Amino acid sequence: MGQIYLLDAISHKAEAFHGPVLIVGDFNHDLQALQAFQKLQRLGFVDWALVSAQAQHRLPQATCKSTARHSFTLANQAM
Repeated sequence: MGQIYLLDAISHKAEAFHGPVLIVGDFNHDLQALQAFQKLQRLGFVDWALVSAQAQHRLPQATCKSTARHSFTLANQAM
């Protein structure tokens, strides 16, 4: 649960920060299910693995036991 609270706190800091922001971590959750990620998306953050996968016309690679993605790299539009 600590990762969820940490991502929420980070989203508040990211909202107030002007400039490039990169958030990297193993959140041990489905990112889409986290309210903090939904807030980050509204702020313009993207999941770089999804951007890369779309550009290469493939699925994103699993980061946990070859079955799920729990590690993420999120970047704002300034990156």
